[in-house]
Amino acid sequence: MSKTISHSALTTYRECPRKYKEHYISRLRSPQIGSALHFGGCLDEVLNRLLGTKMDNPPENATDNLEELKNEFDHRFAFVQIKTEIEDVRASHFIEYYGSDFDPNLLDESDYATLGLYIKNAGYDENDPVKLYNLISDNIKKKLNVAPTDLAFYNYCSWRSMRQKAHRLLEVYAEQVMPKIKKVTSIQKKVELPDGNGTTLIGYIDLEAEFHDEVLEEFDLEGIGEITVDNKTSSPKYKLPDINDKGQLLIYDEYTGNGYGAYIVLLKKPKYTKEKTCQICGTKTVGGERKCKVGGKDRCNGEFEVELINPVFEFQILIDKIDEEKKDLLFDEICDIMESIENEEFPENRDSCFNFGRKCQYWDLCREGSSEGLDKV
Repeated sequence: MSKTISHSALTTYRECPRKYKEHYISRLRSPQIGSALHFGGCLDEVLNRLLGTKMDNPPENATDNLEELKNEFDHRFAFVQIKTEIEDVRASHFIEYYGSDFDPNLLDESDYATLGLYIKNAGYDENDPVKLYNLISDNIKKKLNVAPTDLAFYNYCSWRSMRQKAHRLLEVYAEQVMPKIKKVTSIQKKVELPDGNGTTLIGYIDLEAEFHDEVLEEFDLEGIGEITVDNKTSSPKYKLPDINDKGQLLIYDEYTGNGYGAYIVLLKKPKYTKEKTCQICGTKTVGGERKCKVGGKDRCNGEFEVELINPVFEFQILIDKIDEEKKDLLFDEICDIMESIENEEFPENRDSCFNFGRKCQYWDLCREGSSEGLDKV
């Protein structure tokens, strides 16, 4: 019987073979979905719709249906199929959030009104959504028992903040990234690379596209046609060598033969302007001074109260030629991994137990033999 394996599965094996076994062979999974995975998946689906406007006869303005796309994201982000049921996950426990998911500076008046109503209906004494969130967050960090109602509110705050972040990122993609793309030639093209031994390496290419000359010139390129492109959302910036070092684009290029790969990276962490207000004289400034300089020689030297304003989201477009030597080395490694899987070699890698800042979902299974909290799918 033929088998398939994806780049993400290969990455999991590289991270920890035992984790690969439990996830892909034993098919034991946590019932919770990581917030970054859910966020990225929903954003990808909406970006596919946006990118579709660059196929065939590209319009001049990609922002015409931006509000519709924001609404589509909201719906996808709010509802998830859990087993056979469609669940509203906005304030549920199905999504596992990180502290970095919540940014109160992104919330607007409607968010505060909705969260305020939530607080009122839940009967909390504290009526400030941010203060209540911080109280619950502190208890989570201290590993104290958190009531389900508290966790639901914590999750709802995170959901609304991430929703606003997605809206800003969609604006960046539509208003700043799309004008740099000359034409999209494919979206979500399926990759199938058989190894000759009954296993097929599969994947989906976000898009193949042609970029305008001014984009290519940034990388000393010219006359380049189709480029294999992957969309990413990330907190840290990507670097140009990542195109050949991360592996995914090398696999896709083996299928397309385009010879060039690109990342379009939406940076999830906004940059803020710091507006400072002197607590003595009330003067406002965005300068770098530590204390208020009002008054010249007899300046007041007041301490500043700092407020973050005007969040700006950034993006990257990185393009490079595919390194054929690195591609050959990658496929040699893939062959070795596939052989190890075939030979049922699944050792533990305890150096990866806290990757991504959280304990691996298979921690108790590896150490205690307990599958409590894991579902068979």
